[in-house]
Amino acid sequence: MSLPRKGSVLTLPTMETPNEHSPTTPAHATIKQSFDEDFIVVSEFSEQEGPIPLFIIPEGGEGTFNLNSFVLKIMAVDFQNKGSGELVSSIKDTQVVMPEHSENAHCYVHHFTLLDLAARGYVRPMAMSYITHDPDKVMSRFSDLLALFTQTSNLYKVSCNKLFLKDVETKVADLYRTQTVVQEFEDKKRDPGDQIYPSLESVWDFIKELETLYQRLKNFLNGKEDSSRKTEDAEENDVDTTKNGDNKENTENENSQEQNNNNNNGSNGDSDDENDYEALKKIFSNLTRSPIVPFPEGYEPKFINTLHKTVNLDKALRTINELCEE
Repeated sequence: MSLPRKGSVLTLPTMETPNEHSPTTPAHATIKQSFDEDFIVVSEFSEQEGPIPLFIIPEGGEGTFNLNSFVLKIMAVDFQNKGSGELVSSIKDTQVVMPEHSENAHCYVHHFTLLDLAARGYVRPMAMSYITHDPDKVMSRFSDLLALFTQTSNLYKVSCNKLFLKDVETKVADLYRTQTVVQEFEDKKRDPGDQIYPSLESVWDFIKELETLYQRLKNFLNGKEDSSRKTEDAEENDVDTTKNGDNKENTENENSQEQNNNNNNGSNGDSDDENDYEALKKIFSNLTRSPIVPFPEGYEPKFINTLHKTVNLDKALRTINELCEE
């Protein structure tokens, strides 16, 4: 999907501006302005660069408006919930109306979030801002602005969510391949001091996390209620659970919970850890593919030698064009 341009979804409805020679012209219209016509700026809170403007509609429409200062102000506040366990249903668009006194401007700011498996917390906070000199345009046409920007946000998300699901499918396939390789090494090693990274338990934990996230996102996109989120309290308990009490919907995780409950009589931390390991091994050791996440057709899974859930900071994340290319 190509980015919106002038004349597309983000084209705003015609709104009359008072004649600057009219006696009814507002005081702000007689002051020298940093920009001539209303414009839109799309920005991101980049985990590598901080708050940055991505592009302007129309191009160059900002004039001498201080974009960097404005974007820093609007993106410095965290309007999104970023826990991976709850990001699917709790990340919602938010709107802010604010003045920018130093520029004699008034702004409608629409915050939204794109999913990215390579990003911290799997989220990319974004904002679209409509900037004008006339405060009446923002307040009197708020419902129009809300509808237009929500429509655009949804277009971004549709493409991005498809890509995110594909990324999870590939990652989960790699993780199952990795757990097979690590398991073979564990079974064959002679010296207890020999190690291969990552550990089996860390691989299994990551698989469980991504399978749960995948299932929730699929349910959310299909308009189904996630049965593990009956109430807000239930969700908080679910997000905060540890591997000793994970409350997932699939049979494998129910078996894990049952095994953990049977082992709650362990006398010390070491025995608890051993019981956890055996419970996870019971679930995953005989599986080569996920029973929840589809295997990507024609894909050759790779061994993953590190389980960093995000990329290194010296490696650029995908652009908004690449995230929403369909």
